[in-house]
Amino acid sequence: MTASILSRRLFLIGSWATFLGVILYVLLGSLSRNVYILDAIVVLSLSMTVLGLLALITGGVVWAWRASIAWTLIFALAVGGVSLLVAEYGDVNVHGPAAILMFVVLAAVAVGGLFGLIAIVRLAPHIWRKKA
Repeated sequence: MTASILSRRLFLIGSWATFLGVILYVLLGSLSRNVYILDAIVVLSLSMTVLGLLALITGGVVWAWRASIAWTLIFALAVGGVSLLVAEYGDVNVHGPAAILMFVVLAAVAVGGLFGLIAIVRLAPHIWRKKA
């Protein structure tokens, strides 16, 4: 399997798993009839969200390593900037249904930094070659 197909599949599976995990967490209030069912839904929601974010990050890293340096920097600034804006101005209440978004925002900040680091690592040989 080529890296582009792998990154697309990981990105698609990760985004759906994260989306479903966040939606399931938001719906906890209406689904909690029994304490055992509530515990199972909480575990399922958090595991889907975390595993989905892990798949998203892995697919993003595979994509960023193969994409052009300019696109990697553009996406690093876009993802990092949007996540910092959501963290600063978003209404994320730790005690409410939006608490799951803290994981998503933290992962987005990490992805923005990781994309920037990948772009710098890939750009460094070009800069050193010009100086030498």
